[in-house]
Amino acid sequence: MATERRAQNRSVVERRAAILNILERAPERTLENEALARFLNVSAATIRRDVASLEEEHLVVRSHGHVHLFSSPTAKISKVKNEHISQKRAIASRAIRFLRDESLLILDAGTTAEQVAIALDNKFHLTVFTNGIRPMHELANQANVQTIVLGGALHPTTDMICGPAAEQMLQNVRGDYAFLGAQNLNAERGIASLSFEQARLKSLMMQHAERVFILADASKFREPVEQFWSPFPPEWTLITTSEASLHTLQHMRNSGATEVIVVD
Repeated sequence: MATERRAQNRSVVERRAAILNILERAPERTLENEALARFLNVSAATIRRDVASLEEEHLVVRSHGHVHLFSSPTAKISKVKNEHISQKRAIASRAIRFLRDESLLILDAGTTAEQVAIALDNKFHLTVFTNGIRPMHELANQANVQTIVLGGALHPTTDMICGPAAEQMLQNVRGDYAFLGAQNLNAERGIASLSFEQARLKSLMMQHAERVFILADASKFREPVEQFWSPFPPEWTLITTSEASLHTLQHMRNSGATEVIVVD
């Protein structure tokens, strides 16, 4: 029996090492669970257990049926999704205080937008246009909210829909408010995105709203390395957290932030 257990344990270790080797060679170091199961000729349940164990060791990240080697860009994005949740929750709670019944809200994708959707909690009669999968799920059961999902191509790693179809839908919309998140904020460049399509859609969201709110915790103020940016509108409101420096906040005011709200 002991010999049998040792062989079984060796098999598990070898299989998990094989998973890491396969991911190392995969495009963007990412694969679906089903593909891994086929490669290794094991069940999906076995792969899920292996991946869960590897994630506990901080070797991989799971996201929507995909597995990402932890050093990959996608893994870093997935990790960031779960960071600063308490700050995002505080920002969302402050942002919804500006909303009024019977208004139209254009809501961005991302985890801060998800927290906005959670904070709404069916308290307002609203129409919400969103391109975010996460906020869409939270709004689905709120009877007082009419949720309209912008069409287009889904980007699984960012839980975002964008593209020409989403842009075309926005052309026919005039929102009372736009709530936008950001990968990064820079006084000279504006709001950073991970793709050209995302940046275009953010720009349209701002153009088609009476009031623009940018919701960004203090971690979003850093050196600009992204390639795709949406310029700030002439006037906008920033809601951020108390870790943001006074120097940074003054730069934001100089870039058109007519109101800067800091939450704890």
